[in-house]
Amino acid sequence: TGEFEKRSGLPFFVLWNGSDLGDSVFDFINKFWYDSSSSVRKSLVNSIRSLGIRTNMAFDALRQLARDEKRAVRAAVALALGEYEGNQSEDLDPVLQELLEDEDSYVRLSALSGLLDNVSISAIKLLPVIISAFDDSASDVRLKIAAGLRNHPELYSISDIDVKLADLFSDPDRKVRMEVIRLVTETPELLASDIIRNRMPDILLNRFSAGHAIAEELNMARKIQLDLLPDSPPNLEGYDIEIFYRPASEVGGDYYDFFNLPGRNLGLAVADVAGKGIPAALTMAGLKGNLEAFVQSIYSISEIIQKVNESSVLGEGDPIMTGLFYGVLDLDSGKLTYVNAGHNPPLLIKREGETHWLDKGGLIMGLSTQVKYEHGTVELESGDVLILYTDGLTEAMDSSGSEFGTERLYRVVLENRDLSAHQISSGILDAVNSYSKGSPQGDDQTLVVLKYR
Repeated sequence: TGEFEKRSGLPFFVLWNGSDLGDSVFDFINKFWYDSSSSVRKSLVNSIRSLGIRTNMAFDALRQLARDEKRAVRAAVALALGEYEGNQSEDLDPVLQELLEDEDSYVRLSALSGLLDNVSISAIKLLPVIISAFDDSASDVRLKIAAGLRNHPELYSISDIDVKLADLFSDPDRKVRMEVIRLVTETPELLASDIIRNRMPDILLNRFSAGHAIAEELNMARKIQLDLLPDSPPNLEGYDIEIFYRPASEVGGDYYDFFNLPGRNLGLAVADVAGKGIPAALTMAGLKGNLEAFVQSIYSISEIIQKVNESSVLGEGDPIMTGLFYGVLDLDSGKLTYVNAGHNPPLLIKREGETHWLDKGGLIMGLSTQVKYEHGTVELESGDVLILYTDGLTEAMDSSGSEFGTERLYRVVLENRDLSAHQISSGILDAVNSYSKGSPQGDDQTLVVLKYR
């Protein structure tokens, strides 16, 4: 009978001490759910949920309050019932279903949040709820779906999911659009969908955004992509490594990476996805995810590249071609074992000036699952320089349309091979920039310089 602030603290106390209070606990609970204050009624729901009480009395209280006039109370019930939902039947609890269709979006969002956080509910039972929520009129609900799918990777392979995600690329709410982009760029399974790939260019074509808004979209996409690339090269005793990356547009399709492998081995990867912009960046993200998974579980690098290629080949639609160089460097011996899958051959210049182009491997990835790859080996010794690059550097053009070319690259490296990796990199970039001065950058540019001290 005290102030509502004090009454609001009673439900938890009563439920916590229910076994000591005996039958009187039922009278207390009955008073709580009919209390004049919505704070008390909401406190009852939250106490049931936080204590994980699943007795008949608790469910009676929740069902009674599911039709409460206050949305905060209904939302609390929706969250609790969503988390409590199990697989005892094929259909959702009718009361929970009503809350998912509540006129207030906050209540619908709470019911959906409970279900998405529920680790017990089956994917089959959850799927219709998710499909329906994709079309919800409230952007907060659609945003919750895009974010919540991360916890349910078992749904990625269901065809309806990629269709609905593709629809959200043109969602009127910017937060929803960018959350979907984040989800897709982090998920190789979703990147394999033709529907998603075909719809991504809508962002670039400005079909739902204009002016500064499209710049914001692309800047955010660029940030997502840069988060996937190493900020700095590994710091290794005996080796000097320098990296450079510059996309041609806000987002690009070049990729570089390093992998710490067992037995003091270092994985090195550089790739170039056909095209540029968001579609190329998405393919790059999928490549990174697949390569990371395979390099840790498969020893043979030929098999690694074969697996990555199989994951890159789409079922239908135009192939997304990707050139990839992947090598494993034994840091103690200097032995580099590599596979070149249709990528620009890296340049190895020995201290004495001898040159090797690392071209052994096989066909560019994305065309066929039947491609077999062979590996090559080279020995790095003190003073040797290894240059990994993409064709944005060698195909940089002057004002007359002539390319910088591999011959100029070779000469610059040869002249600077006694310098540090940073100085060699700067020399290459200065030469490219000087050559193409006045001409726009036509393709993404990536450079990795490794020098064996």
